Amino acid sequence: MIKRLMIKDYRLTFTFAHVGKVIGVNSHGRDDLHIIMWDFDDITLKEVTYHLKKIQWQYSLSDIYLLKTKEPDNYIAYCFTLRPWREVVAIVVRTEGVDWQFIRFGVYRIHHVHLRRSLSTHLVSIEWSRLLR
Repeated sequence: MIKRLMIKDYRLTFTFAHVGKVIGVNSHGRDDLHIIMWDFDDITLKEVTYHLKKIQWQYSLSDIYLLKTKEPDNYIAYCFTLRPWREVVAIVVRTEGVDWQFIRFGVYRIHHVHLRRSLSTHLVSIEWSRLLR
């Protein structure tokens, strides 16, 4: 439920919503730093690899690990380089082909999450594709 109230040139908004606990892998690291996570839907492996290698070079990131989560072309990726949250968001947003819902919910939650149900029910390949610099 969302209630809005206008007072002159100002809008006051109240939101009431159920908050559920999300179980999965999240981006929280140590000291308010985060690992970098990506989610790609309906994009070829060749395109994903190209976009990730480009961003890896631009930000001097360590190895990126890529998993196929669903046929034919859905992937998730991890980079274990720890960065401040704002920088993680900037890196993910600047990566072409990333699912916008993943970005939106990550910004809303202040961390990224790969949900356990999507990992356990849709993981097609546990073989890690490792992008080297």
